[in-house]
Amino acid sequence: MTLKLIMFNHNEEEAGTYLRCLNFAKNLVVNYGYSVVLVTVSKRNSVGITMKKIEDNLYILFLPSVMIGKIDFLRISRYVYNVLISHNFEPDIIHSFAVAHLSTSIPIIIHQLFGNDVKKVVDWDDLWGRNGIIWSRLPIPYSFFLSSLMTSLEENVVKLADHVTTISSYLYERASQIVSQNKVTLIPSGSDTSNLFPVNRDLARELLKIPKKLFVLSFEGGSLVSEKHIIFLIETLRFINKNALSNVKLFLIGVRINTNFYKIMRSNYSEIINNVTIIPRKLPLSTLNVYLNASDVLLLPVLPYSWDIARWPGRFGDYLAVGKPIATTSFGDPAVIVKSNKLGRVSMSDPKSFAEAIEALMSLNREDKEEIGKRARKLAEKKFSWRILSGALNDIYLKL
Repeated sequence: MTLKLIMFNHNEEEAGTYLRCLNFAKNLVVNYGYSVVLVTVSKRNSVGITMKKIEDNLYILFLPSVMIGKIDFLRISRYVYNVLISHNFEPDIIHSFAVAHLSTSIPIIIHQLFGNDVKKVVDWDDLWGRNGIIWSRLPIPYSFFLSSLMTSLEENVVKLADHVTTISSYLYERASQIVSQNKVTLIPSGSDTSNLFPVNRDLARELLKIPKKLFVLSFEGGSLVSEKHIIFLIETLRFINKNALSNVKLFLIGVRINTNFYKIMRSNYSEIINNVTIIPRKLPLSTLNVYLNASDVLLLPVLPYSWDIARWPGRFGDYLAVGKPIATTSFGDPAVIVKSNKLGRVSMSDPKSFAEAIEALMSLNREDKEEIGKRARKLAEKKFSWRILSGALNDIYLKL
């Protein structure tokens, strides 16, 4: 029997949690025979609903969104649409991701209130409420009001679920304090080992016209990268040995920086700004693969804030897939994995210590770097590929 699954996601296409959902969905369809509808938000201003067929038994449903400034005037409409979709498609399983958002939590709440045979799974993949992302984004009193609402949703909607998946150890512990631990499973985000893979460094540099003599540091951006991350990385350059710094280039890939912040950067970091190259657009996977492979060290600063520690950065899976040394800080799950598997260096969460970790990796010989790369790629294939992680998700569904 083909199991019918609906995944509810709050992100627009190609952003954050959407990619987590899509990779799960593809593997569940291909490897386990599911029929999946992934509900997401239209990337472009749209007042209607559109459906896109990805392959047999996999569809993406795009809900309307009209952005004026930073306000989405059709946000509330998605609450209604998601309730209707969850009933009209008659799924066997509903999996709602990021239920701190009303649009994804409402289907779970409604099905609980009106009771039926639909199994309900919640994915806690970011900390939005108390001490979470909203605190870092909005001023008081807005952050207080929204974080209170989001905390309530995060901590109460999980109680309605038949099972809870979490993206990190931090959120696993939080969820296990709210519901029985046997109803909680940690499933991190994975590595796209098909589209991201090791390529000869010098060949990658030829394609990008990057001089072979440069020592290239790269940081892959994402939807939740903050100005704090960017400042941390640029501050780090100040602590790299002056003699070595002239030969160092920092690539910020897929990082959007507004004009005012860029002016501040040029003013405050004038002596090192020329060591930084910003690629503001999100790159196709084929191009991203070349940039990551042209790098010597990949950077993953996790800052000492709950909202950052609670995450499992998607870039970590990308870094593992291409097999390059990783420099990270001592917070969150990536630090544990990097240290225990000898994939690079783990530093304290200050720019000086991070610079020392980078310099330690700069001093490694080619053979040592290649061995690190082999270990990283093996880990991506054997433990963090989306195929393997989707198998864990399938096991949960079958036990419901």
